[in-house]
Amino acid sequence: VAAARVAIAHDVPFIVAPHGSFAEIRMQSKTFKKKVYVALFLRQLLKNCRAIHFCSDYERRTFSIKHARPHMIVPNAVDDFFIEAPAQEDRAADKKTGKATAGTMVAAPWNLLTAGRPDPIKGFDLCIETLALLRDRGQNVHLKILGTADSPYGKELQALAHRLGVSDAINWRPFVTGSALIEEFLSTDAYISMGRDENFCIAAAEALCLGLPVVCANTVGIGELVDEHDMGRVSSSAPAEAAQAV
Repeated sequence: VAAARVAIAHDVPFIVAPHGSFAEIRMQSKTFKKKVYVALFLRQLLKNCRAIHFCSDYERRTFSIKHARPHMIVPNAVDDFFIEAPAQEDRAADKKTGKATAGTMVAAPWNLLTAGRPDPIKGFDLCIETLALLRDRGQNVHLKILGTADSPYGKELQALAHRLGVSDAINWRPFVTGSALIEEFLSTDAYISMGRDENFCIAAAEALCLGLPVVCANTVGIGELVDEHDMGRVSSSAPAEAAQAV
């Protein structure tokens, strides 16, 4: 807001990038405070901006504030560090392709990865419930969660995993960056994002650059690209549908 005021005062064109802020689902918490903020500050900012930058069409559709400004949809960029990294070798041939029957585990474990800050909006609980369904169906699937270790929310997730009986199938990892993060990606088979409201999901984009397929909910912005280019599967956020997509 302060930067916009300076730009307006000096007649400098500027663009607003909400990055998921004030999406419909996010307006459901602290509603009164956010409505006051919109009325006092944000409407004036949107009235004077040159354009609004959305990261995906999903973000555009779920932006809760009416506006008359032009908009652009430009996906988030992925760091060259990921683009230039060696892609994961296709290990599909090394996996058992036969369908598992109830109560029978496939021989080779199949590894899923999800990452992000420890926030319920990220849908880690939905990933755990999806894992539980897959395990109940006899699928030897494991899940690695980056970013929630040693956090209060992480403890809640660990309790959920214990109740569902999948604690032994989850690897809780702290968030890492750089080459260590790439190694985490390359030690898995697919990325999963069940975010309840993700304007894009940069971690999923990084996974795609490393040759991993992505399974995501239709509340994750990058799902539009995944679906359009057949780079994985998009489902609802219901664990049963997510398990089928996996």
